[in-house]
Amino acid sequence: MAESDLESRVARLEASLDILRRLETKMDEVTEIARQIAAMEQKHQSQSNALERVFGNLDKVRSRLDAEEEARMAAERRLDSWVNRGKGAWWAASFLWGGIQAVVGGAVVWLFDRITQLHDTVLLLEQAVKNGQ
Repeated sequence: MAESDLESRVARLEASLDILRRLETKMDEVTEIARQIAAMEQKHQSQSNALERVFGNLDKVRSRLDAEEEARMAAERRLDSWVNRGKGAWWAASFLWGGIQAVVGGAVVWLFDRITQLHDTVLLLEQAVKNGQ
């Protein structure tokens, strides 16, 4: 019996050895998967860092764009202010020019009226002088 007991023990040892080999193969597969997961995690971390930098730069660009937009709006308001001043000055100059034209026109009419009165007075004096002779 000792021989059959020995053979059964050898068979169990061979089966255990076969199980250990399969376990070792599976452990190698698990180790490879763990290595791949670690590599993927490292890649994910580097991509996350890159995304954080991109979003950080994007925030800086947005803040610069906001500042530029505020500056553009301020410049537009100043330009509108100058345009409104120009329109006001144009209307004031037009009103003033109309007043000057009215004064000059009135002066010309007054002058011609005085000249006409003077001419009539001269004619009356000449007639009086002729009649008085």
